[in-house]
Amino acid sequence: MESHLVTFDNKIAATAVIAAEESYYNPPFKFVDQQWIVIIGSNADLISYLDSPIDDFDSPSHTMIRDHFIKSIKCLKDSSAATAKTIKISSSHFN
Repeated sequence: MESHLVTFDNKIAATAVIAAEESYYNPPFKFVDQQWIVIIGSNADLISYLDSPIDDFDSPSHTMIRDHFIKSIKCLKDSSAATAKTIKISSSHFN
C-alpha cells in the first residue's frame, strides 16, 4: 500500500498500511498493520495498530477505534525525552 504524510499531535508523521499473513498457523493468521513514524528532534517513534480479521479494517467501528487511538496519543517534546541507559542483568535476577 502507498505511504503518505499525516499530522499526528501537531507533528508530521509518515504512515503506511501493511496487510500480512502469518503462515506458521493453520489456518494462517491474517492481519493489517497500520504504522506511523513520528520524528521529534533527534528521536523517531514507531506506533503500530494491528487489526484482524482484515475485512474489518475499514469498517465504521474499527475506523472509529483507530481514530480514537491516534487522537489519544500525545508526543513528548525532544527536550523531555528520556535518555536510554544500558544496564547489566546477571542470571541471578532470574532465579
